[in-house]
Order: sequence, then structure tokens, then C-alpha cells
Amino acid sequence: MILFTHCTYRTQIARLRKLAQNALTHYAFEIASLKLIAHWNNTTFDVCDLKGERYVLRVSRPGFQDVSQVQSEIAWLKLIDRETNLCVPQVVETKVGDGVVLVGADGVPEDRVCVLFRRRPGFFFTRGLQPHHYEKAGRLMGCLHQFAQSFVAPLNFTRKMWTVETALGCVTAVDQTAFKALLRPRDEAIYRAVWDWYAEVWHTLGLHADVYGTIHGDFHPKNILFMGEGVGAIDFDECGWGHYLHDVAVALMGIRKDKRYGELRDAFLSGYRDVRDLPEVLDGALNALMAGRLLGLAVWTAGVTDHPWNRVHAPRVVAETMDELNGMIKR
Repeated sequence: MILFTHCTYRTQIARLRKLAQNALTHYAFEIASLKLIAHWNNTTFDVCDLKGERYVLRVSRPGFQDVSQVQSEIAWLKLIDRETNLCVPQVVETKVGDGVVLVGADGVPEDRVCVLFRRRPGFFFTRGLQPHHYEKAGRLMGCLHQFAQSFVAPLNFTRKMWTVETALGCVTAVDQTAFKALLRPRDEAIYRAVWDWYAEVWHTLGLHADVYGTIHGDFHPKNILFMGEGVGAIDFDECGWGHYLHDVAVALMGIRKDKRYGELRDAFLSGYRDVRDLPEVLDGALNALMAGRLLGLAVWTAGVTDHPWNRVHAPRVVAETMDELNGMIKR
């Protein structure tokens, strides 16, 4: 059998689909359909039962979140859902009341942590995002941060910390040498400049309760669900301890190429400020955090070498990212 890391995209999906079917045997319903949503860092499937109820099964990539960390994510989501009216993912428990399933399948090298969520009706903006939409998203983020500011974590609450190193891709599951092998000679200076810029802002912001707490970690348009007049956040897989401005930077980075970027940015920050204040060092800090996020994504793309898309496109992604970062530094 071909090693999973060498398989084509289609073969990886086929093997993970079998793993997903194994995971779904732990739940108290029969499957009518199982369809791929995305195979990226994690793999997600759309699940429909015989009654027409819809779910999303998330199969986690190994090396990023273990069982205890995912259990803490679930506890965080349940707390938000119970104590606020904010729209966040709702976890479906197994037949025995567990929120997490650890399962394997032939041809998949490690058992995978799986979680099942109820699928909410709504849509994501791939185009046509308007300022009034992003203002609602900013307000939602402000509410999430406001709630996080009063959160006292229990002793068994285990989530990642968004340090300088983790934000810029220095984690055990990502191959740093694969990324650095793709750097051109001039890119080394850009890499170091972004690292220093990000680190300076990270330390300047400090770890006070008004600027640092439990954040979403990946709040961008593909994770913002619009539902009529409402808005919700999905995919808390990256939630953990970090600066609240990290979330803001990710939200702005996700729209940076939109022709209405300035209007969308102002609307998002206005919505956020309706709920809570932002630091006075806003503009400079956000630029640095956006640069760090871009670099971290490039490191991930090059360093997660078992993903077929990454193997093909990593050289282009790294080169384009370093060019964009060079422009950001000059500005």
C-alpha cells in the first residue's frame, strides 16, 4: 500500500472517507450521505442522516491538536453557547456522551481526532462582501473577546498559545527545513525582518487581560457564517491564548485583496468598537500581525509536506508571500 504522504489528493480523500465512516458509527443515527467539504489542514465532511438532519464531521490532522486540546475547544464552545446568544458551532455527542472520537482506518498512518457539529443554515461570502456585512462580523468578534475577558480557565483547559514562534509557523508538525529550502537569497532578510517586527509588537502589546485572552485564531471570511440578519463564527480549531488583535489582523488579512478593502476595514473596526475598545497602537500593530500571519501560512504550506496541493504549489506560494511581505516592510 502506498504511504499516505505519497498519495494523490483523491486517494487521501478515499482513505479519510473510510475513517469518517468509522467515526460516524459512534453516533446514534444512520447515514444517508457523506460528502467532502474540504481537505486542507483538517478534513471536513458534510453528513446527512436519514431524517434529513445535517452535520459537519471534522477529522483533525495529527500533530496539531490532541484529544485533550480538542476537548478544551469543545468546553469553550459549550460555555459560549450556554452563557451568550452568540452563534458558534454546536457539538453532537456520541452514543455514550463523548464529544470526541479517536478512530483510524487502513492506509491512514495515525488515529485521527474527530468531532461532529450540527450544520447551521447560512452562507459564506466568496465575493460581494459589503461593509455592513463586515461590520456585523466585527461586532461578533468584539462580543467574543468581551466574553473571553471574563473567562477563568479551569485547570484542565489545554489550548495552544499564539506566541511569536507558533504564529510564525514554528510548531512540531510543520517542517521548517522544507520552508527554508524554498527561500531565495533575498528572502532571508525579509524573513528576519518580519520575525523581528512581529516579535516587537507581540512584546509591546503585553499580556494584560484587556489585550490578551482566549481568541478564535482563524477568523476570516470563510469562517464567518451569515444567516439572514445574523452572523456566526465556525471552525474554532485554532482557538487558544493570544492577543485579541491577532483575531482582528486575521479578519483584515482575509480581505486585503478586496477592491473595497478600506471600507471593509473601517466597517469591521467600527463594529468591533461598538462592543469594546482597541489599543492605541492599532495601525502599526495590525500591520505587523498581518505580516506575521502571512508568513505563518507560507511556512505551513511549505512545511506540511504530506498534502498533495502543498507539494505542488508551495514554491509559488512562498515566493509570492515573500514578495508581498517585502512590500509591506517597505511601506
